[in-house]
Amino acid sequence: MPSASITSTILGVPVVAASRNDAVVGSVVSLQSTNAHTTYSWTLAYKPAGSAAVFSGSATAASPGSFTVDLEGPYLIRLTADLGLGTESTQYVRVRYPTVLGSLNLVAAGEGYGGAIPVPVDQTPTGWTDTQNANLQALLGLVTGTLTSGRVLTVDPTAGFGDYVTIQAAIDAAVLAGASSLTPYVVQVRTGLYTEDVSFEPHVYVMGSPGSPADMTGFPVVLVRGAHEAPMALVGDATFLSNMTLENVTPSTSATLLKTGLGSLTLFQCVLAQGGTNPAQEAALSVTAGSALVVECDVSADPSLNDDRSAITQPSNSTLTIIRSTVTGPTGITLNSTFDTAVTTSITDCTVACTGVGGIGIATDATTFTLTDSQVSHIATVPIYVHPGAGAFASGQSVTIRRSVLLGDLQFDTTGIVGATELVLSASEYGALSYPGGAPGTVRAATRGTSLFYDNTTSGLTAENVQEAIDELDGLVDAVRTLDDAYDGGVPGSGGGRTIVADQGAVTIVDAPISADPPDAGATNGRLEVVSSVRIGAIGAPEIDVDPNPYGAGAAIVMGNRVVPNNIPWGAGTTMVMGNSTGTPLFRNYNLRVQTKSSPGGGAIGRLILQGGEGLPNGATTPDAASVYVQAGSAFDATAVPGDVFVVPGSRTGGASGSIIFVRPENSTPATLTALGACADPIGVDGTITFATNMGAVSLTVAAADTRAAVITNLSALEGISAADSGGGVIQITTDHLGATAEVYFLTATAGVDAAIGGFDGVAQVDGTYGQFIDVQVTDDQEVSFGVSGAVGPMIYNADTGKLTVPGIIDPTAVVFETAAAPTTGATEGAVFVSDGSGGLSLGDLYYRGPSDAVPYNLSAPVSPTLAAVLAAGNTTGGTDLILTSGDEIVGEGGAAVAGNAVVRGGTATAGVFAGGNVQLRPGAGFGGGAEGYVLISNAAATQGVRVSITGADTISFDTLAGGGLPMVYNTSTGKLDVPGIIDPTAVVFTRAAAPATGATEGATFVSDGSGGLTAGVLYYRPASSGTSISLSDGSGPKTVTSVAKVFADSPYTVLATDYVVLVDPTGGGCTVNLPVAASNTGRLLVVKHSSASGNTVTIDGDGGETIDGNLTAVLSSFQSFTLLCNGSNWFIL
Repeated sequence: MPSASITSTILGVPVVAASRNDAVVGSVVSLQSTNAHTTYSWTLAYKPAGSAAVFSGSATAASPGSFTVDLEGPYLIRLTADLGLGTESTQYVRVRYPTVLGSLNLVAAGEGYGGAIPVPVDQTPTGWTDTQNANLQALLGLVTGTLTSGRVLTVDPTAGFGDYVTIQAAIDAAVLAGASSLTPYVVQVRTGLYTEDVSFEPHVYVMGSPGSPADMTGFPVVLVRGAHEAPMALVGDATFLSNMTLENVTPSTSATLLKTGLGSLTLFQCVLAQGGTNPAQEAALSVTAGSALVVECDVSADPSLNDDRSAITQPSNSTLTIIRSTVTGPTGITLNSTFDTAVTTSITDCTVACTGVGGIGIATDATTFTLTDSQVSHIATVPIYVHPGAGAFASGQSVTIRRSVLLGDLQFDTTGIVGATELVLSASEYGALSYPGGAPGTVRAATRGTSLFYDNTTSGLTAENVQEAIDELDGLVDAVRTLDDAYDGGVPGSGGGRTIVADQGAVTIVDAPISADPPDAGATNGRLEVVSSVRIGAIGAPEIDVDPNPYGAGAAIVMGNRVVPNNIPWGAGTTMVMGNSTGTPLFRNYNLRVQTKSSPGGGAIGRLILQGGEGLPNGATTPDAASVYVQAGSAFDATAVPGDVFVVPGSRTGGASGSIIFVRPENSTPATLTALGACADPIGVDGTITFATNMGAVSLTVAAADTRAAVITNLSALEGISAADSGGGVIQITTDHLGATAEVYFLTATAGVDAAIGGFDGVAQVDGTYGQFIDVQVTDDQEVSFGVSGAVGPMIYNADTGKLTVPGIIDPTAVVFETAAAPTTGATEGAVFVSDGSGGLSLGDLYYRGPSDAVPYNLSAPVSPTLAAVLAAGNTTGGTDLILTSGDEIVGEGGAAVAGNAVVRGGTATAGVFAGGNVQLRPGAGFGGGAEGYVLISNAAATQGVRVSITGADTISFDTLAGGGLPMVYNTSTGKLDVPGIIDPTAVVFTRAAAPATGATEGATFVSDGSGGLTAGVLYYRPASSGTSISLSDGSGPKTVTSVAKVFADSPYTVLATDYVVLVDPTGGGCTVNLPVAASNTGRLLVVKHSSASGNTVTIDGDGGETIDGNLTAVLSSFQSFTLLCNGSNWFIL
């Protein structure tokens, strides 16, 4: 454990484990344990008598805080660390304020060397002997000469109490007595008021006697009122004044004390006051030559004087030193007003105050000016003004300000200064630096940073003084000189500074200190360029994601993530892209254009696709796909106009415009992408391949052991695509998306993967198509055409004429006419209309008007010629159809004993080689969705008959007279006769043939022609979907079968392996026959027969989910039977 060690700091300068002699009145001494310990005990072991110094903090902490030096003398500090522990240790250090007079180093009580530890820590074996001897020598020097008998004169204002009653008389006596530098005289002035002008002479030291206010009868201890002078003519001349108040109250141009000559003047603890009020009144102290030392004095000028009047002036070449003094005046101090070239001024530990609004705290033209540990104030703003007159100055000026406070600005006007100019600043406070004539040639700091203590306990720096801390910070700053450095937080490659906590406002990037508003067109300043994506919103969950290349196929903007409003009617939220409206007062309403960029090259310009999202399957409930709404703005005021929706196809110079295409999606085809070659099996390589689709990028990860089938399966599992073997192991990828906007193409792959699965890189997709669509164009003003590219031409509607042109058949449920005049018809037109009664036509009747404005024919009440009239005119119709009124008939002649035949006969050719005419029975067509008519063959009463109709190409159907029965259908092309019920022939004779093809719900019985590996002449059954033919005989003759009989009491009955025919009588109630398991009965024939006339049914039920002709059950009515064949999976009715 380290021993106790004390670090003391004054004005930022630390001293470790040692005493120090640099304290002055007002010094703040900070204390800190140099080392860490378990406990601390601090004591101020000694301080000067009368001192109020105490620790500012806890005496048991690592730092007790600080104390303030308030009196001359020593302050002895003790630290005991780990009190009472085995590691206890103690250290003393001394902080000393040397005496002002003589700079004596006084000793603290308890100092010594012979004890257990030195007190203080740096005490030498000689103890304080050397220090005290030095103090005594200094005191002896101070009093030498004053103790010599005969050279001390006293002055008392009351005669008889001193040697003289005036100060001047005593001084003159000393001069006459031969006062010199070797035999100086001391004049002791007792308290009282002396009204006289005193000339203080060389080597005559004048000292006021100490006293108390009670002895001064209203006056200071020694008050000398008048205009005084200290003429020190020669270089060696000197005088010393102390403990006196010199005051001038007479308006004049005289100073209170004027120092002249090359010698020196020392003022100690004196008061100099200028009370004269002449506008040209000189200062309280004026030093015109030689040198002057002012220590612990108070110098003032009446505040009612003009602002340019000063408490102290130093007008010409001289040296002035002011220590621990106070200076007050309209202008505090004026230096070198004559612009001499050798004026030196030093002010230390002083207070200078300016009381004039137009005055200056210190107005200096001194060639060398130093201000240390002082405060300069000004009633307005200028505590120090260097070269205030800005006149021609033949020399240079140097100004040094250390550890001082300027309550206002420091101005330095270099105008007219010929020589070098210098401003040195050190640990000082000031408002601002102002250089009316330009900055000084040198502006620098004087305090070395290495001498200033730096507390690194919270910063994380290692430096312990200010300079090293700055150097360390410079190294850190050097690491973040660019935004890239800042991103790494000073640690290259770490990214440690990539987060900006902008909790005091937005981060802004501007184009100039005063940014453009609005932004300049085409400006590049202020631009933010980002290579990768920009995400706006919560970290990791952006509401706006702008990505230039999310998966290798182009840029994307995705919006929405975590912002989910309550009570929204559709979706999770609504994202918007909108042109702005600035609102009041300008109301700048901006357009919004969404388009692909125009270009003079590159093939087709990029498509603009507006598409709602797909509803993708998720294994549970697939969401509804998104709708696309195109809606104009509404006007919420009767005076405003609502917005329109314009749909405008593109135009072509000198050619037809584009169309609006409406697509039927059911007949659209997907896009496909087919590999160049076969996929390896197994694939033989690990890696990933990525494709672009309408859904974005999809990636397949493969392993070397994956089979081709696994690759196809895994590709099909990817979102938006499916895959299949297109033949020879070549994989074809198909999009789920249909039509011309479907896309799938290769993006990237791990080395070797693309080649292993067949090679998709460089392969162009086969585009999807829109199989069925209609194109719409506006073909004239107020005219729209539907199906412009259709086979028979477009349907055209003209809104000006109201005309709808239909190039084909109209198939409405009804046509409702408004009454109108007869329309005009062209040479190739005819018109049907309802008359408005004009033109002599009947109001409300339906008319037909033929081409070229033919006479309208009334279709509502036509005048039709009779057949007799037609036959009378000739037995041909002349191309006109014979129309029978509904309910009328063509009948043969009938009557008593007469029943004539009605013959409809085709025409007979009478010459040449011609076929005879046909007789065609053609029913009428339905209208408005109605069914076609039928050919009916009935009995004479029309109560029984057969309905005959043509139900398809080469197909005739026979149904009940009323329809709705079980029609028998015969196809003349295939020769196939479909009988929905039982055929009850005497025999079925088969012509030998190859095995017929059967559909999914069909079965066939045939006699083989021996082809296909079958036996010629054998009866076979071929099950559904062209299954394997089953022999029903071997051609050797009839077979004997087993049968069982069952009744209601046996129901349900399960067929046994020995059963062939099951006869069921359901007279007692409906019965059920359960079939055996199909898997155990492949090729088995079974007959089930309803064996009674009972109306109850017999239900045949397959095992479990096994079917009978695709149904779970089959039902028999009275005397019906089914012959069933099993294919090992299901049963089929023969």
